[in-house]
Amino acid sequence: MGCQVTDTSTRTSDGQDGQGCGAYMGARLDVQWSVLRRNHTAGFVAYKGSGSLVGSVVLDTLAATYALPGEAEPRSLADGLLAFDAPLLLAERTLFVATPRAGIFLDGGPGATLLGIAATQGGYGLVVQHGGALVESGVALWNNAIQNRVSDTGFGVPPPPDSLSQSAP
Repeated sequence: MGCQVTDTSTRTSDGQDGQGCGAYMGARLDVQWSVLRRNHTAGFVAYKGSGSLVGSVVLDTLAATYALPGEAEPRSLADGLLAFDAPLLLAERTLFVATPRAGIFLDGGPGATLLGIAATQGGYGLVVQHGGALVESGVALWNNAIQNRVSDTGFGVPPPPDSLSQSAP
């Protein structure tokens, strides 16, 4: 509660990862009243884990590659909140700013709850793909470069454009 996670580095061996914080494989992480800034891949990741992000700000995410277990090729990611098959996910009263790929990217899982959140100045504001129910109230998505909202079963969002994935000076 009330922490700042900034300037995470990618692994020196392969240049991957560098997430701000996350919940993996059945774990749960609740982040409240915090700042997640200039992290690589994503500010907050839920990979088959649960969590909440409440009263926080996620900004200036930097692009990096991330390989899911079993994937041969890593993907280039740069998201504020990134969830793959997360059993339980809540984002409430949280602002996502300057996230080159997506402010919030939800891929699979039973769904997420978004309450009073905003996403701006990213590639996409909100991406929902491969199923999962979305409960939302008070969601503001504006001024995103590609699209504010994308929701399509099987839709594949491309990696961030080179012009958006450059590290800030």
